[in-house]
Amino acid sequence: MYVALANEDGTFAAVCSGDPNAAQRESWTEWRIALAPLAAQGADLTDVNKVSLGFGDKNNPGSGGAGKL
Repeated sequence: MYVALANEDGTFAAVCSGDPNAAQRESWTEWRIALAPLAAQGADLTDVNKVSLGFGDKNNPGSGGAGKL
């Protein structure tokens, strides 16, 4: 599972949850997302215009899957 941010100028940054079983949990689980790694990738945290949540590899997406987010 990952979260990605994009700025108006197209700068993109993403971090993974670090838990390979995150998408298989049957109960709600809090994920506190550290902002420092996103800023370290060049994201301007005062100018975010897109937030994306995803599962798998953002750079190599696959088809299939079902569930709730």
